[in-house]
Amino acid sequence: MGNPFNKTPRRVCTQNSHYDVLDLATLPDDYLPRTNYVPACSAEEYKARTPRVA
Repeated sequence: MGNPFNKTPRRVCTQNSHYDVLDLATLPDDYLPRTNYVPACSAEEYKARTPRVA
């Protein structure tokens, strides 16, 4: 799929079928995609591990 806005996870997403299809024709211009990503460490450790650009 070449479209990153094909599907979005539901607020409570406990199974791989808990995704909703997005209708690109009705998607608002200010749409922000939802993610299920959660870092596996503290916020401080995550920030320390994140590379910086000088």
